[in-house]
This record gives sequence, structure tokens and C-alpha cells, in this order.
Amino acid sequence: MQPSGVRWLSQILTRMDDWIEHEDGRFDVAVMIVNGLIDAGAQAELFAHLAAEDEPVTPSQVTLLKLVDAWLDRGERPNPTPSPNAFLLPAWHKLAAYTAASMNSGEDDGRLGAVLVALMLATEGLSAIVLAVQGRIDAAKQGAPLVSGGDEAMVAEMKSPSTSIIPQLVSLLGATHAFLPRVKPAAEAPAEPLPFAGIKRDIVRLLSALCFDDIEVGNAVREAGGVELVLGMCEVDDRNPYLREHALLCVRNLMMGNPANQAIIAEMDPVGIVGENGELLPLPERMKKAKKAKAGGQGGEGAASSAPASGAQLETVHEGK
Repeated sequence: MQPSGVRWLSQILTRMDDWIEHEDGRFDVAVMIVNGLIDAGAQAELFAHLAAEDEPVTPSQVTLLKLVDAWLDRGERPNPTPSPNAFLLPAWHKLAAYTAASMNSGEDDGRLGAVLVALMLATEGLSAIVLAVQGRIDAAKQGAPLVSGGDEAMVAEMKSPSTSIIPQLVSLLGATHAFLPRVKPAAEAPAEPLPFAGIKRDIVRLLSALCFDDIEVGNAVREAGGVELVLGMCEVDDRNPYLREHALLCVRNLMMGNPANQAIIAEMDPVGIVGENGELLPLPERMKKAKKAKAGGQGGEGAASSAPASGAQLETVHEGK
């Protein structure tokens, strides 16, 4: 790719957000040009050329990630080996490391906003790839031919013990949970989206997709301290629409066929139940009695529990038991 072409594409990508408001077709033409490059498998090369040495991510890279994310959400798409989207993995690791370090530093960081946008897009892209692979596996169970490609290689890399994404994914979830605490549901929806809305939901969604029907990944999540962390997400968070639903699905995936993960919930004490609006409500009398019975060594059932390590209040899912 020639330097002059890269500069031209960088200018196009940087201006596309402004062009959305125009009705003269320039935005559509820009999308067509970039999608043509993505169809040709040039996204990795373009993403690398758009980088700046002193920046964690550039505006043109963020726009490219938006277009790649939309392209991955299309129905049928090619699945060559190696995958032209393999660049998403090292990009995700770099963005996640920067995000966690910035959040944990306690210092103001003017670049964090753009990094978080890019991180969310990379996370969504990886989720789309994992779900596409799972879709092909499900289709194969119904008799469709199963042909592995670059997507499958990427998922294998994300899950392999030597290259696993799980420890960093759990660490990132913990950092974002501390940096962006839960926003309780308000009587009225906020007039504007809250800053960094959806980041925890996207992380939990990817974690859930990876641990589906995979005990080894579930074990890795537990060893990284992720089970308790995900359990603490099972309440409505106005900053993260549908976080609770994705967290409950993730808990289900973590519990299925995994006695060691189930034991974590079994050791917890119920503190309340999660209502329809996601708020934690007091335990009913029958459950208080069950709690007392459990404390006396007789066992009991619970709906919402608190993990001794985190003090998180949550909804317990029993399907995996």
C-alpha cells in the first residue's frame, strides 16, 4: 500500500463521522471504498499503516474498526486462512493493556476515551467471530459440513492456555468495574448516554461466548477470579444496558458441567433477591429461614448471594447445579 494512498484513506476515515450528516452521498462512497478494501482482506495492512508511533490509537483506526465491526456482523462472509481479521487480537491486547493501566493509575488521561471506543469495537469484533464459529459448530450438529478457517484459528488462540485471552479479559473487567461503578436505575432514562456506556457489557458478552460449552475456559475464568466478578454484574446498570442479562448467561455458561465453579455459588449466603427492575430486594421470610438453616449446617437455597471475596450482591443461577 503506497504512502500517498494511506494518507488519502486516513483523511477519508477521519472525516466520515462528519459526513454522516450530509445527504450528498459522500459518506456512502467512503463506506463503499473501505468495504472494498475489507472485502479484499486488506484491513490488517491498512490498520497497521494508519497507526501513529506516539498514539495508542488514531481517529482513522477507530473509524476503520467501526467498519470492520459492521462487516463482521454481516450474515455469510468468507472465512479464509489465515484470517484477515487476525489483527484484532494483538490490537485488543494492546488496547486492553493501555485501558487497565490508565484506569489503575488514578490519573487523568485525555486519550482514554478514544482507546475505550476502539477497545469496545475490537471486543465486539472478537465476539462476532466467536459466535460465528459457534454457529458453524451448531449447524454441523444438524448435519451441515464443518469447514474450519481463520475464525476457528483465532478462537483457538483466544482459548489456548499459552495464548489465552481469559486472564487479561478478567483483569480488564475488574479494572473497568472499579473505574466505572454501577449506575443504579433512575426513575427516568438519562437524556444522553452515560460516558463509556456498554464497555462492561461487551467484555462480559465476549467472556460468555468463550466459556460456552468449554469447561477448560470456565476453569481459566475461575482461576483468574472471574466467577465472583461476573456474579457481581447480575444487577441492572444504567451505564451498561443489558449487562445483567449477559452476566446471567455468562454465569449459566460458567456453571454448566463445572462442579468447581458451582461450588463457588454453593458456598455463598443469600442476602436478597433481584426484582424485575434489577434492584436488590430483601429476602422473603421463607428464604431467611432457609438461610438460618444453612448456617446451622442443614443447607438451604438462595436467590441472591454475596461472595466473601468481593461482597457483591447478585442473582444466583441454579441451572448449572
